[in-house]
Amino acid sequence: MRNNAVIIDKPNEIAMRDIGLGELPRGSARIAVKAIGICGSDINYFKGSAQTKIPYPLIMGHEVSGEVVELNEEGSAFAVGDHVILSPYSPCGHCYPCSIGRSNCCIDIKVYGTHINGCAMEVCAHPVRCLAEVPRDMPWTKAAMAEPFAIALHGVARLRLAAGEHVVIIGAGAIGSLSAMAALSTGAIPIMLDIADSKLKLATTYGAQFTVNTRTEDAVARIREITQGRMAEAVMEISGANEAVVSTLDYVANAGRIILTGWAKSPLMLDTRLITRKEVDVLGQRNTDLAEISRAAQLIAAGTVDVMSIVTRTVRFDEMAGTVAHMAEHPEENIKVMATL
Repeated sequence: MRNNAVIIDKPNEIAMRDIGLGELPRGSARIAVKAIGICGSDINYFKGSAQTKIPYPLIMGHEVSGEVVELNEEGSAFAVGDHVILSPYSPCGHCYPCSIGRSNCCIDIKVYGTHINGCAMEVCAHPVRCLAEVPRDMPWTKAAMAEPFAIALHGVARLRLAAGEHVVIIGAGAIGSLSAMAALSTGAIPIMLDIADSKLKLATTYGAQFTVNTRTEDAVARIREITQGRMAEAVMEISGANEAVVSTLDYVANAGRIILTGWAKSPLMLDTRLITRKEVDVLGQRNTDLAEISRAAQLIAAGTVDVMSIVTRTVRFDEMAGTVAHMAEHPEENIKVMATL
C-alpha cells in the first residue's frame, strides 16, 4: 500500500516519497493522519539551523491528529475508529527528571520529527502510550493544534501566572500567540512585543489588549506606563533573539519571574547583578508531555481558546514539501500553517 511521507533529506532538500507501511510494532497503533502542523522547528531543520543534531534524512512532523485504523496492543484503551492526537515525546521513564514527574526534561528524550522520524505521512505507526483521544466532532486541524498549545500551557504553568498579573511576551509568532491565549485563560494580562506590526495587529484579535513594536517604540517606557510603574510580574521570552533575552531583565518587576522558551542563537552575557538586585526567578522551558497535550485539546474543544485565529494558511498534504521550502524563504508571510489530508 502506498504511504507518502515528507522527508528532509538534508538542509534545503525536501521531498515527498512513498515509504510503504511496514510491520506495526507491538504496543503501537496505526494512524490515518488527518492534519499536520508545520512548526518553526521544522523550518529550522529544513534550513539546517537547528540547535540540536538532526539525523538526516528525517521524516518531519510532530503536531499531528488522525484516526486509529489498526492496533497491536492487547487490552488497549483505544479502538479502531478513535480520533487521536499524537504526543511526539518519548522519555526514558527512569532518569531523575522522569522519576519526579518531569518527563519533558528527560535526559535521553526522543522527539518524533527531531531525533527520530516524525509522522508527516499518510499513515503512521505510533506508540499507544503516546496517544490522547479527542472528541469525534473536533475538527482535525484544531486537534493538531493541541501540541503547540500545550507548549504554551506549560510555560504559563511554570510561571505560576495569576489573574491580574502582567506578562510580557516577546515574540508574537505561533508559540507567543498561543502563550498569550494561555495567559488570558488564567486572567493574566499579556503585553505582546514584536517587530512586525502584522503580528501585533493579529494579537488584538485574540484578546491581547497591549502591543508594543520594539523597533519603533520604547518598550521599557511602554511597559512602565501599562503597569503603572511596577514593570511586568512575568516575562516570557519566545523569540530566541539574543538581544531579546538580555532585555527580559529590563522588563521584569522586582521579585518577578522570567521564563526562557526560545533558543538563543548563540551563548550570551547577562548582567546577573540585575537578577540579584531585583531578586528575579529565571526559569527554563522545554517540551511538554501527554497530560498537557490532552488538557490543551480539552480547552480547545471547549472553545476556551481560539487557536485557529492564528492559522494563516491551510495547504493540502501534497503541497507540504513545497510549503516548507517557501516558508523558509518567506518567514514573514505566515504565523501558523496546517496541512490536511
